[in-house]
Amino acid sequence: GFLLTGKYRRALLALTHLRRVRQDDPLVPLLAASAFASLACQRHLANRHFFVANACAMLTCYAQLRAPHGCQEVAYNTARILHRLGLLRHAAAGYERALNAQPEGETAEQRQRNDLRPTAAHNLLVLYKSVGNEAMVSRLLREHLVIH
Repeated sequence: GFLLTGKYRRALLALTHLRRVRQDDPLVPLLAASAFASLACQRHLANRHFFVANACAMLTCYAQLRAPHGCQEVAYNTARILHRLGLLRHAAAGYERALNAQPEGETAEQRQRNDLRPTAAHNLLVLYKSVGNEAMVSRLLREHLVIH
């Protein structure tokens, strides 16, 4: 509940304890990365780089636990947090990896439900629009966001 209420430092304390107990759970470092990113985005912060570095470290840990060889979910979640941190070049690369990866699932229905490509394409479009890259916006609209 701490992450939902904006109490990120308390969330990090709870997640630090939880990480000792559930060392193999990829959700714990993902939540920690989100908390560090939220702290890094606060206005009055003495050491923003500390929180950005820790968010990136937690993302690496999450990726290693969730899918050491990469997967669409990891690429998307990593890109989303990097986008939030303003690391746009790295976020764009992550969204592109998510667009190029196949969704997970044993059946076609599961793969369709788990497919993050439309969301990754939308977020990448927003990113490119924010920096004025209309050529990439057009490419994304044409390749990923058109209903056939």
